[in-house]
Amino acid sequence: MDTIEPGTDFAQAIAGAVATCAVLLAIIGPHWLTVADEMGRRRLEDPDDIVRLEIEAALARDVRVIPVLVEGAVMPQRQDLPESLAGLLRRHAFVMRHESFRSDVERLIASIEAVAGPLRPQAHPAPAEPPGEATAGSSGKWRLELIGAVRTRKTFRLSAGDETHKIVVHLAMLGSDTIEVDSDRIKTGNVHNRTLPLQMLSMTLKKPVSIKVRRGNGNTLESLVLTIGDEIVSYQRIG
Repeated sequence: MDTIEPGTDFAQAIAGAVATCAVLLAIIGPHWLTVADEMGRRRLEDPDDIVRLEIEAALARDVRVIPVLVEGAVMPQRQDLPESLAGLLRRHAFVMRHESFRSDVERLIASIEAVAGPLRPQAHPAPAEPPGEATAGSSGKWRLELIGAVRTRKTFRLSAGDETHKIVVHLAMLGSDTIEVDSDRIKTGNVHNRTLPLQMLSMTLKKPVSIKVRRGNGNTLESLVLTIGDEIVSYQRIG
């Protein structure tokens, strides 16, 4: 909605955007059917509701619509939906659970990629850094490698034997830094020279894990230090 120009018919803009999509995810939680507007009317009954418009547009254009059920939600009944959303009931739903979130996400990504093509970068993208950039660092069991760099975004592979994890660091000029570990975003804002816990990775490895990012001039990544239990592995930019 933020990118729609003033005076534009937002319903037409949404329909046009959805028409270019290969897949639309309809995230359905336990209160999806009952969410109401300020007048107490069910939002699904409002023909101008954004979520309703998006799903209607996708169904009308035969876009692949995947209902994603979260927090124990179940698929709606026919009588609970307006006629324009009835086609949603014929779409096979995907169930996502807290206890199997990581594996569920991987299965969902695989389903989307089967329709839309690869969503994730290749395992070994060509580095785009100038000469003098460090590419790997290791300490004991763990190895940290820079496997991709596109402008302010750097992708690392953390590995130990057959086990691998992906770390993406994006340092922006205006403080909207992002760090993702195995697609789990751990921090937004300015992360310069701060130590941040990696809770999901800690749960996977069953030991405390933290990351410290140090920024150079502008949005240059000078160093990245991972502490994994008693082991430290780091990346250091050269020059």
